[in-house]
Amino acid sequence: MRRPADPSVDPREAAHEALFAVRFYRRGRTPPLGQDRFTNAYVAVVGVVTFASMFASGIIGLAAPQECVERVCRLAEQAQASALPWALLAVGAGLWLTGAAGPIGASQERLTWLLGSPADRGVLLRVRYRVSLVLAGAMGATLAVIPLLATIDPSAGAPVTALVWTAVAGAGGGVVVVAVGTVVQAAGSLGPGVLTRLGQAGVALGGLLAVVAAFGLSLPAIPALSADGAPALPATVTVAIAVVLARRGRGMLASLSVATLHRAGRFTGAFGDAVLALDATPATIMVAARRAESRGRFRSRPVGGTGAAALLRSDIRRALRRPGVLTAMVLLVPLPMLVAAVINSMAAVIVLGMASAAWTRSAAAGYLAWARSTGLRRMLGLPGHRAAPALLALPAAGVAAWTALGTALAGLPLIFVVAFVACGIASTLDAGAEVKPADLGVIISTPMGAVPVGLVQRVTSGTLLVALCVIPLLLTSSPLAVLVSLAVLAFQVSSHRRPR
Repeated sequence: MRRPADPSVDPREAAHEALFAVRFYRRGRTPPLGQDRFTNAYVAVVGVVTFASMFASGIIGLAAPQECVERVCRLAEQAQASALPWALLAVGAGLWLTGAAGPIGASQERLTWLLGSPADRGVLLRVRYRVSLVLAGAMGATLAVIPLLATIDPSAGAPVTALVWTAVAGAGGGVVVVAVGTVVQAAGSLGPGVLTRLGQAGVALGGLLAVVAAFGLSLPAIPALSADGAPALPATVTVAIAVVLARRGRGMLASLSVATLHRAGRFTGAFGDAVLALDATPATIMVAARRAESRGRFRSRPVGGTGAAALLRSDIRRALRRPGVLTAMVLLVPLPMLVAAVINSMAAVIVLGMASAAWTRSAAAGYLAWARSTGLRRMLGLPGHRAAPALLALPAAGVAAWTALGTALAGLPLIFVVAFVACGIASTLDAGAEVKPADLGVIISTPMGAVPVGLVQRVTSGTLLVALCVIPLLLTSSPLAVLVSLAVLAFQVSSHRRPR
């Protein structure tokens, strides 16, 4: 039975309330009451004012004159030398992260409501799509303006025109990232595909340009990107591309499947929980699950040739096919320089030693597979003195190049590169060797006294092996410190010649 209309309620006000409730139900939320509206508005205003004041104070601190330390502030001396690496790193990182699952996702409750709703799925996802574009544009504008503000002299005044156009270009770049992610997500080619490759290429190119500028080499000057000029042309082109891609992404929202929305929602939810709780466990579990899903998609490729050369060629092909470790190494080349400038050179030595050991083990996956599998060693039929050098040549060369750049940027002696490479190879040999129980009480009597053999074996294995290589470098810069690392490597080669 239909209820009679209340004469005390204005029909236009009732229609407005009904439309307001429908909008909230479409977003999967309950419409708030009158007092809740005031509370939400008050919290929103206070939050906007608080974060705006924090952002303004941070910008003022960046714009204040700071004392530069050698190569650390060299990127901030020229706007075109600092803005270009920053932009490439930001866009590359955004594409890399977006390529993991896509920017548009939904929770299980919202998916249930989407399935039961007669409305078009593209219409229901427009609000979420617009919010993603606005947030990406704001983040892109912030990342584009910060390097420019660091180069401004407060006494000369801020170039307002350049700041505005730079912010517009950055906002357009952020919108491009989300729009491209949405288009690729709707096309169904997401996963280990084009976005991940483009993101890795952008991150690697930005890291290389940052290294070039840090060394003091002049980048090609672009007048439209300089601090005193107005980058109107790049901003206009970026915004035009962003508008075209955003409209195309909006038109493809209806083709997003429920499974795709759920997978993207789980991915973004895991990272949101990790950020809010300051705990990387949810994100780690999600990344491990996605890696498990993606395994088996690459067909096995036959290795051409015979002998040790075939193993080296296989390692090179694998590194080019999955350049994750290489991209991370290129991105973190300026890290020792920053550590040496902010803390001291001893901290840079520790960072270089730990990174060389970790990355050599990561890049030497072929050697670890060969060392830990008796059946694989028997099937290859190569002796250890031929297979091990072939499988360790590429990781050693990559770590040598990275540590050479790191030591040069941090102002350390280049002879330390030999110690870092020896430390990385020794750590990899120890990781592929048979795990022996630690018996610290084993002592051998010699004419010179008792030698604690068990303690020596414990120190020259595991995580203490890296410390044994790094500590002499902290005490002295003479070649004697490098001889300790070479002695540790020789001990590993002699004791782990035949892995299990």
